[in-house]
Amino acid sequence: MTADTSSPLDAVKTAGALLSFGLAHNWTFEQGFKKHNAGAIIHGYDHTVSFRTVLAYSFGQLLRAIARLNAGHLRKAFAWIDYKLFFRADRVHSDSEFGVTGRTTASPLTTPLVGCQRQSRPL
Repeated sequence: MTADTSSPLDAVKTAGALLSFGLAHNWTFEQGFKKHNAGAIIHGYDHTVSFRTVLAYSFGQLLRAIARLNAGHLRKAFAWIDYKLFFRADRVHSDSEFGVTGRTTASPLTTPLVGCQRQSRPL
């Protein structure tokens, strides 16, 4: 029996896509994933996040930066720009609500990941 020498980074580098659930206002994981695998398609799902909520979040962070003289909040004040720059082309954010909610909703997961090819690898 051979020992598995693959690392989590190897998995990132060989993945065809990333499905991410619950972005909130922090997509640094998705950005890091894309940095290590430029060819991967990224789909982020969070119905509580939209460009409008990111703008409101950014404004709140700007006010906090001024009130607390905190550079960390000032960096987060530009989240709206980061959102617009990151989520485009093969990096998609869906603000549709889906799942078990007691009502029938269409799941965005029924749409295939365009450009993603299945690769079979030995386990």
